[in-house]
Amino acid sequence: MGGIGLVNAIVFGVYGNVQRLSNDPNSLTSHFYAGSIAGVAQSFVCAPMELAKTRLQLSSQIDGGLKFTGPIHCLKYILKTEGIKGAFKGLTATILRDIPGFAAYFVSFEFFMRQVETPSIPYTLTAGGCAGMSSWLACYPIDVVKTHMQADALGTNAKYNGFVDCAIKGFKNEGPQFFFRGLNSTLIRAFPMNAACFFVVSWVLDFFNAKTGMDSVVNSDQPLTLVNLDNKSQADLETTAPTVEEVVRKIITDNALSHQYVSTPQEVVQNHYTSSTINISKESKSRLASDCNLK
Repeated sequence: MGGIGLVNAIVFGVYGNVQRLSNDPNSLTSHFYAGSIAGVAQSFVCAPMELAKTRLQLSSQIDGGLKFTGPIHCLKYILKTEGIKGAFKGLTATILRDIPGFAAYFVSFEFFMRQVETPSIPYTLTAGGCAGMSSWLACYPIDVVKTHMQADALGTNAKYNGFVDCAIKGFKNEGPQFFFRGLNSTLIRAFPMNAACFFVVSWVLDFFNAKTGMDSVVNSDQPLTLVNLDNKSQADLETTAPTVEEVVRKIITDNALSHQYVSTPQEVVQNHYTSSTINISKESKSRLASDCNLK
């Protein structure tokens, strides 16, 4: 309970900040890289957390049957008997699991949310649940190996020398089914867990970014957003730059150029586009001036 909150804070925090730095934050490739980096970042907290959880759940079978009073006691015991390296046992496997896991997590959620124009709350919950299931399907075999490594006994009683050794021995003893043991129950758990996770994160972000507080979120017709990008509103992301022809047509329509005197094409641009309502580049302004002469 204590660890999962910190893990998700790191995941969504890193994911959101990587998105802000992306040149194309709306592309699925951007979501893939942001999810992968978030997976690596949280692994350094997740690995010792899951190690302590596994040892607590199996304390009667490993560590000489020692009874731990809680996760802190367990981690202190691991640090005392195995050192820092022991506390991060399974870190490599956790990173290997969470790179594809969180990449699939965010890409699939974004994909599902794009299938409808205005996602409803039930649809958002469904998309989050399906994203969680997609994530586990992408990384479950690696998670099985990681769990076996962390549940392994200590010292001379240890059965595995590392990630590869654990995978090979497991495959030899049980065949391919070794890598998929418990998959069904994991998928059943993943749907409600991640449906709630994505929805709550989206709801909280919208709540704190809303000008009028809770009512603007609960009663809003706008879809929930997962990441708010600095200097980019939703309207900015959805609006494409006007073409030169569209700008010229707007000038002619709005200002009736056929009935007004304008000294130069450059003056048209200067007079009518000094505000920030339409932003056009220097190159586009030159082409615009040329097109005005033609028209």
